[in-house]
Amino acid sequence: MASDQINCTNTITYGGSLIVTNVLNGSLAAGQSYRLFRAGTYAGAFSSVILPTNSLPANSYWTNTLPVNGTIAIVSTVIPHPVVTSITLNGLNATINATNGSAGATFYVLSSTNVTLPLSNWTVLATNAFDVNGNIVNYTVTNGVSGPQRFYILQVP
Repeated sequence: MASDQINCTNTITYGGSLIVTNVLNGSLAAGQSYRLFRAGTYAGAFSSVILPTNSLPANSYWTNTLPVNGTIAIVSTVIPHPVVTSITLNGLNATINATNGSAGATFYVLSSTNVTLPLSNWTVLATNAFDVNGNIVNYTVTNGVSGPQRFYILQVP
């Protein structure tokens, strides 16, 4: 989708109908945003806003923040599940790297010596938040390793 925009140094006053077309039939994906209008302030409202749905990915929808910042964006209804990419043990410390979390969302590092226990019986070792990219980079759980065998899992509320 071409992302042309209208720039104004003062106020843009919306009115009439806005029809957005994916003229290039390009692939749309969750997380993409398009700034259609750039202004000092935004006023008024469109009587209708029609956004392209024929190339919208499954389980996604448009969000409209035109009155706030002149932008439309694609949002996924699928909640990402974090994936641990590595765990490195160093003495009694465990360093965890993960991806696919929600930016800024809280996560818990749980541990157990018995993988078959319900998660409610696992021990919470740490609480933190994913970075702005939804990753955990070199997060160290101090004294998180004890006993002959230990299992780890990330939990999100």
